[in-house]
This record gives sequence, C-alpha cells and structure tokens, in this order.
Amino acid sequence: MIKDNFKDRKSSPRIKGFDYKGMLAYHITLCTLDKQCIFSTEESVRLTLDILLEDAEKEKFVVHTYCFMPDHLHALILGNDVESSLNNMMKRFKQRSNFHFRKRFGRQLWQRSFYDHVV
Repeated sequence: MIKDNFKDRKSSPRIKGFDYKGMLAYHITLCTLDKQCIFSTEESVRLTLDILLEDAEKEKFVVHTYCFMPDHLHALILGNDVESSLNNMMKRFKQRSNFHFRKRFGRQLWQRSFYDHVV
C-alpha cells in the first residue's frame, strides 16, 4: 500500500492567477534539501551557477545578480522576452542542476519548489 504523503505537503508559494510570463524581474530563493550546507565549496557553486546561466539564456532570462549562501541561493533574474516564463525557467534549472549535482556528488540538491517576489 502506498502512503499518501501529498496531504503533508504545503501549498505552492506561487501567486494564484498570475502567469509569471513576460519581461518582468523576479527575486528568487531556492533552498537546499534539508538545509544542507552544500554551497560551501567552489566546485558546488560553479556547477550550479553554470547551469543557472545556461538555462536562463535558453529560457530567455538574464541573471542580473546572485548570491550563494551555504544552504540556499538568491538570484535576481529578468525576463528578456514577452514569452519568458519563470515557471519553465525554474523547472528546467532545478531539474538539470539536481541531475548534474546528484551525478557528481551523489545526493539531491534542492527542496521542493522555490520562493519568488515579482520586483
């Protein structure tokens, strides 16, 4: 029997009815799984930053600034096109960075979801 863990999940922090598309600026925060101090080495930061910059470009975003803390990442990103989608960008980035991080370090990188503020 599979236990239903969905009832224990918090609701999405996204704004209901807002499509997160277009030429908008966002402050995002992503936390590591279980608040692990992962970004204390240059190697882990460089791996994650390279993927962030690649995915931002592919999804039509510009990374204006970023700050890696030991257990989380802050970034100010700007939509560069009317079709820029924050949801697509973050999904791509989290999937790819988690895949490459797990491949290199043998553990999961991110907790579920992310936090955002439209600037």
